[in-house]
Amino acid sequence: MPTIQELEFAIEQMNNIEVTEGNHDTYQIALDRTLTQIRNRHQPNHATCQMCSQSKSCLYPSSRRWTCEDCIRSTTLNSGRIHCNHCNQQRDGRVGTAHTNLGICYVCIPEYIPSNSDVPASLKKLKSQLTKKKRDYRKAVAKSQPYIEAGLGPAFALAIAKGTPDEEVMDLWEADWWKQYDDEDMLIVAVLDGTLTEEQGRYLNGIRSDHERLALTCVENPDMIAWADALLECGFNKVPDAVNNVLDGGQPHIVARIRKMKIDAEITPEPLKKPVLLQNPPEHMLEKEDSDNEDQNPIEEEYQEHVAEMADDLED
Repeated sequence: MPTIQELEFAIEQMNNIEVTEGNHDTYQIALDRTLTQIRNRHQPNHATCQMCSQSKSCLYPSSRRWTCEDCIRSTTLNSGRIHCNHCNQQRDGRVGTAHTNLGICYVCIPEYIPSNSDVPASLKKLKSQLTKKKRDYRKAVAKSQPYIEAGLGPAFALAIAKGTPDEEVMDLWEADWWKQYDDEDMLIVAVLDGTLTEEQGRYLNGIRSDHERLALTCVENPDMIAWADALLECGFNKVPDAVNNVLDGGQPHIVARIRKMKIDAEITPEPLKKPVLLQNPPEHMLEKEDSDNEDQNPIEEEYQEHVAEMADDLED
């Protein structure tokens, strides 16, 4: 379900569309001009596209992430907040299908202009969703006021008013572990919106300092918590880099043998069916990824491409 901010952004973009003949042609001209500029800077090369994980003719951007022209030209991809493959900035743009935290921002490519007949119906639907969303939010704010006046934090009071079980919200409020974060931290948000229980949030907080990627992966995929616990318990707890190797698609027993780790084979979990990447990593993790990419040698680049191809093969 889109947020109020996402709906307002979508309506703003729709309002900016001129309902006149030739909009699609205007878009194609603008896109061709943009692609020509990109080609002049970065000649195409056959590589793995970071948006769809397909091996195609791709353009090489300053971010060192390849993108195929099929994804750049696509008019069916979803919009969202992404890390742009071309300008390397966190912006709104088109979302990749394989790595949904990566894509192309609307600064680097023009907005898709739908056919004129789509505009009025789509805009009416968006405005209807926004009206309902705002009405529900106002009701929740009103219901939350007694709890705020009694001393409960606004984000916690609003969570109760929206329907998250009050026991879970109050357990979190009375705990100390969450106070090192702000209310917008993805782990705290997941407990407040009912995606995680307070107990699950407490556990993930406990492993987060040493295994941040694993903890946040479980925030996005709560069904993985038992698997993550087994992985750490079997002997991976003291080797964070080995945990990341497994999240990248490595089989636990092979990774352990390469790293000369002693693990308990009886409780070692099954390997993942495909590599798991964070859909919405925090800014500091994206910055670290870009810093690591700057020092990456050709063999490491080929390995990253192989990981993406392996994920695609497993899906097939």
